[in-house]
Amino acid sequence: MLMHELCKECGLTKKAIHYYLEQGLLSAEKDESGYYRFTTEDAIRLREVALLRKLGAGIPIIRQILDAENKEQALRGFREQVVSEFARRKAQEEVIAFWLDHPDDIERARRYAEETLDESLSVGQRLTLAFPGSYGLLLRFHFGSFLLEPLRTDQQKQAYTEIVSYLDQVEAAGFPEDLARELEAAFEGLTEDDLKAIMENRNRQIEHVDTFLQETGPDLSAYIAYQQTEEFRSSPAYRLQQQLTAFQQATGYKERFLANLCILSPSYQVFCEQMAAANEKLLEMYPEAKNLI
Repeated sequence: MLMHELCKECGLTKKAIHYYLEQGLLSAEKDESGYYRFTTEDAIRLREVALLRKLGAGIPIIRQILDAENKEQALRGFREQVVSEFARRKAQEEVIAFWLDHPDDIERARRYAEETLDESLSVGQRLTLAFPGSYGLLLRFHFGSFLLEPLRTDQQKQAYTEIVSYLDQVEAAGFPEDLARELEAAFEGLTEDDLKAIMENRNRQIEHVDTFLQETGPDLSAYIAYQQTEEFRSSPAYRLQQQLTAFQQATGYKERFLANLCILSPSYQVFCEQMAAANEKLLEMYPEAKNLI
């Protein structure tokens, strides 16, 4: 079917369909006259996109659900996020109402907020509130997709306490100022959706490492070769990685943070196992990639 037929079929504008094509949520071939041709399967996928948009899903979440090997499981995960967000918004409304009823007792309102809101916060939201600086930004970028659920078990709560203790000591020791500036510059202008898209792309690469290595072979070889050059070792990317590695080694990052993160987030434990398997395949094909960033 042609564009105007798809618009009528799905109740969407041409502009919306072009946007979804640009975002890679929909793919279509052009005929010899330069017109897009769509299939019945395209119309079904577009209806799913439109429904997810009405449900408030951003582009990265839509892509994750539609491309998931188990779509039902992905939808259940999205549902959990929606339920969690609804509970948090409801709790926020209750705290605001309480504050309006007790405008002169800010301490009482603060305690009520802690009692009401904490249970509805995800781990990521807790960490963002506790550590709004550069290190919190870095953690949110790397681990945000593994911190979407609230604390449930006593073991998870203990692991969270250990992580907060570690991060408190990191903050007290002082995050290197030049490293903080580099990180803020690297993330400047990125939106929440941008960060999610980057993380989801990384996760897809790990889950489908064979396809990733096959598709990016030439570029990967060139990048590995570039890393051996003096030009790379003089670059901001290399300097940032070296600073961050030294800082993490000095603070016990692997032993204190990552170990507890595996307890806190089962999905992160699975990711670590997938990452280890992906690294093995990478080194089989490119032994010189041992020091690859």
